[in-house]
Amino acid sequence: LVSDNQRVVRAACLPPLVELGRMVTDAAEFDSTIRPCIDKLAGDPSRDVRRAMASVITNLQTLVCNHGGANRSLHQTMLNLLEDNEVETRRISAGQLKDFCLASPKDILVTILLPRLREHLSMEREERVRSELVRCAVGLLPSIRREDCLPLVQHILAFLNDTSSQSKQYVFEHFSELVALMPANEIQLTLLPSLLRLWQDKNWRVRLGVVQSVPCLYDKLPENCLQETVLPANLAWLRDPAWCVRECACRSLARLLVACPGACKKAFSGVGSKATTNSGSGSITSNPNSASSNVTNPTSGTNASNTSTGNLPSSTNAQVLDQANTSGLSTTSNTSAVNPVNALTTQAAAGGLKALAVDTNYHLRQIYINVVQAVWGPGILDEPPYSALGDDPSAGILFPASRNIYAYLSSKTSKNLTNSDNVNVTTVPKGCQAPPQIPNVYLTGCVAQLLRFLLEDVVPNVRICATQALHVISGSLDKKTIQNDVIPVLKKVIDYDFDQDVRFFAQQSLNYFTTT
Repeated sequence: LVSDNQRVVRAACLPPLVELGRMVTDAAEFDSTIRPCIDKLAGDPSRDVRRAMASVITNLQTLVCNHGGANRSLHQTMLNLLEDNEVETRRISAGQLKDFCLASPKDILVTILLPRLREHLSMEREERVRSELVRCAVGLLPSIRREDCLPLVQHILAFLNDTSSQSKQYVFEHFSELVALMPANEIQLTLLPSLLRLWQDKNWRVRLGVVQSVPCLYDKLPENCLQETVLPANLAWLRDPAWCVRECACRSLARLLVACPGACKKAFSGVGSKATTNSGSGSITSNPNSASSNVTNPTSGTNASNTSTGNLPSSTNAQVLDQANTSGLSTTSNTSAVNPVNALTTQAAAGGLKALAVDTNYHLRQIYINVVQAVWGPGILDEPPYSALGDDPSAGILFPASRNIYAYLSSKTSKNLTNSDNVNVTTVPKGCQAPPQIPNVYLTGCVAQLLRFLLEDVVPNVRICATQALHVISGSLDKKTIQNDVIPVLKKVIDYDFDQDVRFFAQQSLNYFTTT
């Protein structure tokens, strides 16, 4: 059958051949009966046979190494499959490569397979195949010696400097595994600067990867680096044109405050207390209630779960860059001219979160609300796995942990109804990280701002988000604040707000506060 004139028959021989090989215990019998069949099929020119060979190559490698040692290895067959002219054959082979390497003798792995893997990572241009190769390389890291894996780690991290956006995204997909093997000094001196340089990349998925990956470094960086380098960049990410990057930056900032509570003052009030910052969407001292600067959506309640559903205007970054080039912005530590990217970071850091609260762009006011939710809510949502090829169907829609937060709040209400003495739920919702511990003085100011949004903001979406935020952060509010400040404002909104959706969510929040 191995010599049959029908290619589908020859291809179908490979899985049974593996089973026959497992039954043969004598090495001589294996060499005389099974091995010739393997060699014949390995040289078969048919596409079907090559694909079938790629799918069982790991099992065959295990068999031949058990019977003949390193001299009988099928590594050359695997290398030929990785260079096949059919993309699908290469993809299947790349998917098998990790297990094939682990089944191979150590000397062949170190001297032949790992160097060729690094070559293919650079040479392969089909992204589906390259993705499998990167996944294989990262999967091998825990199983090989540190001195053997460091060149592989450095090779993958070098993708951050690649001109292709797709190459950079492979780093973000496996970032935590790669960082775990890096020396601590290289993280601060080499990796962090490379990441921060990418936050203005034209591809939004690269920017998202940066914002999602940097928190993995927080526990490896000194406090002064977090405050002086990472915090200003994080505040700038909150103004990104892509809504998903801004949303991720809210959670990144909350995680930064967990790792570095001393950054609270700079985060909320800005680096320069007397700085007056003009963003591309408005001045810090501007009135957010100017109807000419906002867009009122009459159907704002149709997707209230997405607190920021649109992108900033495409002119935002261009305006900020123009201002950065002409305004002569400077930091307290450097009075020389700065480049546009540094100027953007300086502007965002100078204004802090308070600048977002009064920005004329309502998307940025919503981001302020999201930060408040992340910082004082029951938990910081865990990030979903990053997908380098963008094939995750749930990416950017709604985190399952978002539902867990509301389920957590509902369970808290149920506990209060059944046992009035037990009003505290100390566990963190599933899929969340514990929030930072921040002085109450910052909470007081943020609650006051949320109430101003409810009463004064002209955009219904902002008022809805403020209502939901009060619900989410209810566990951080004391009874006096709820009774004297929150409930009266909610009642006023229910009675006088012209938007039906706003009144609906205000009523929901009021029901929650009155039952807890």
